[in-house]
Amino acid sequence: MTNTPPPARPTQPPVIIEKAKRELEQMIDLVPDAMLMTDPAGMILRTNRALLTLVGAKEFAEVLGQTVDLLFKLATPAFPLPLDPAAATTTLRNSIQGALAGQPCLLQLTILRARHAPDLFVVFVEDVDRDRHSLEQIERQYKRETVHALMGTLMHNVNQPLTVILLTAQLLDMDTAQNRLSIPEFKENVARIIRETLKIGGMLQQLQNPHDFVTESYVGTVEMLDVKRSLAPLGPGNPLFEGSGPALMAKLVEHHQPGYHLHAEHVSRGAEFLARAMKLSESDCAAAARAGMLHDIGKIGIPDDILRKPGALTRQEMNIIKTHSAIGKEILATYPFMEQEAEVAWCHHEYVDGRGYPRGMKGSDLSLLTRMVSVADCYDVMRAGRSYCEPKSLDQTLCEINKGSGTQFDPDVVKALQDRSAEFDVFTET
Repeated sequence: MTNTPPPARPTQPPVIIEKAKRELEQMIDLVPDAMLMTDPAGMILRTNRALLTLVGAKEFAEVLGQTVDLLFKLATPAFPLPLDPAAATTTLRNSIQGALAGQPCLLQLTILRARHAPDLFVVFVEDVDRDRHSLEQIERQYKRETVHALMGTLMHNVNQPLTVILLTAQLLDMDTAQNRLSIPEFKENVARIIRETLKIGGMLQQLQNPHDFVTESYVGTVEMLDVKRSLAPLGPGNPLFEGSGPALMAKLVEHHQPGYHLHAEHVSRGAEFLARAMKLSESDCAAAARAGMLHDIGKIGIPDDILRKPGALTRQEMNIIKTHSAIGKEILATYPFMEQEAEVAWCHHEYVDGRGYPRGMKGSDLSLLTRMVSVADCYDVMRAGRSYCEPKSLDQTLCEINKGSGTQFDPDVVKALQDRSAEFDVFTET
């Protein structure tokens, strides 16, 4: 039995091959996509400006004469290709690991054999990473525009009642400043404002200017908007936070207890400083600043004669003032996405050894946010002084905080304060 030789390779007349080559060259020059022409070994014979841009080259001479595999540093070689024109007309190389301008990337190569010039190949090159990033940007923009439209519609529906409530809040502020309201009347008005409108208004105000939108997997390929994670990390100094219901109420307490807002600002700065010193995320640092600003907001429900009493409080008065933590928790819990701040308002007088109030919680049962605000709060009280105690020096304050490490205060938070105490003192007072 004799071996039958393979059929002879069909050949084209030179004039046809030359014509096919010229047509390919013209096509490559005109197509806006990154494209090149090679021989079966992958040597680049022709390319276009789009490919130069893709690889970061300035001159054609930098690319011509190289092989595709070497130019793109392909982890899986795409060449050489079979010489038999019947072997394949199109070859697709999906997600080949390579490099562009020295940076690792995923490339997709589509290789076509020239119809009338079987020794020539056309290669389309796509940067999969860049294309995917572009699609993600477009998708994010569509989501953003959709949510903005939704929020605009909702704001239109609540705009009129929200205006009425804001005017009511201003009148309430004026009445409080002039001491025209009794405590029960004051509390009733505040509760009505919170219950009826600010809960909605606060959420919509934050969602009108989202920093970015985060989605989570729902069912199959469907995703749903994660509203809480999509909100920008708002903190004191951010116009959205400053215009929110809780921030406005914190300023309102100033009329009730002069000096409250300065103390709240110091605790806010102190808690944020500690969060950064302990290398927490940006969102956690913003939450620490908010929690510090709002930790004593429950004092809005404590009678003036107790809050402004110059001397020591009686046991009964002390029991009344201790209720401010539960009142603060109730106020903040009515706002969307304020769970952490509500928890801090409730627990910032707890001790890590369980001897604090109102629930006797201890150790890791207290959130790290609570433990940081507790240290910042006591620090500012000692440094500023109160009617019942003289202001302490920096060294005296640090000594007292250190004595409470492991009993009243979290040792890790105390260490973060002690390590950078001079910076902390300046930052909180700025």
